[in-house]
Amino acid sequence: MNEPRHLGRRHFLQGAAAMGLSGAVALILDACTSPASKAKLPRIGVLSLASNPAVLDPFRQALRELGYVEGQSIAIEYRYPRGLGDHPIQEDRTPAMLAELVGLNVDLIVVGGAASAAKNATNTIPIVAVIFDPTGIVVSHARPGGNLTGFTNVAAGLSAKRLELLTQAIPTARRVGGMGIPPNYTGAGGWWKETQDAATVLGIELVTVMTTGADDLERAFDTARADCVDAVVTAPDATLFTNRVKIAELALQKHMPAIFVEREYVDAGGLMNYGANFPETWRRAASYVDRILRGAKPGDLPVEEPSKFDFVINLKTASALGLTIPPSVLAQATEVL
Repeated sequence: MNEPRHLGRRHFLQGAAAMGLSGAVALILDACTSPASKAKLPRIGVLSLASNPAVLDPFRQALRELGYVEGQSIAIEYRYPRGLGDHPIQEDRTPAMLAELVGLNVDLIVVGGAASAAKNATNTIPIVAVIFDPTGIVVSHARPGGNLTGFTNVAAGLSAKRLELLTQAIPTARRVGGMGIPPNYTGAGGWWKETQDAATVLGIELVTVMTTGADDLERAFDTARADCVDAVVTAPDATLFTNRVKIAELALQKHMPAIFVEREYVDAGGLMNYGANFPETWRRAASYVDRILRGAKPGDLPVEEPSKFDFVINLKTASALGLTIPPSVLAQATEVL
């Protein structure tokens, strides 16, 4: 254990004579240096399924505001299982990369969209999961227990509001396709049941549009068109999100209006989205990192729901689809592109 050293006048003069003035100054600085400043930097692993590193900018900025300077007061190991930029890799390397982080014995792991895989990778290292559906992963939102907590993009009423906005924007849409991926098609945060209930209230016929992923997306859109679907609403799903550019392109090519969960679909050319504000969610994740590094247990920190929401409309896409978005809908948007 490091005990603080107290330099008396005699000891200082002896040191000064032996080492010279510069050595004496170094002796004082060494004696005044706290054990904490000599301790190794806390090291965290950050794994994001997004292919754009800029997604993590709000997280990094929030860490800086909390006093964590990367490379100086904290070390961060980044992993991107699905690749970076416009050429993401095809295989899912999430388990392998999580194993790497566990092998590095990091102090904490932050994941974006891979909560279940992270939970499988370790039951000892604290985990903060961002943008996930905690159903079946934690004991409860209020007291998650175990080594995982975080923030979910699921909140009561979001799926219903999404369908409501879609039908307000396109009043002629009477048959809407719910696009998702089996086997979790009906389990993604209860979105399907909530959307079904909302469809009943709105007098809309809701039909399933199932897809297995990248190689099956065009077939899914063609099937929806053959089934006389007027518009599509997508499930909150990491695989769909990874293929958001292709989905936005196909929706335009197939002349299929769609509303999405994440605003990144709209940035990619999608018509509109309604859902959690992801930058704000990532910012809030930094506060949990801080609390855990200071000694809090993840199992005692509640899984929190979104606090800020986006409703973004792409008017260029609306024009390409031959749609005129009513002023009453535009007035509800948080941003119009």
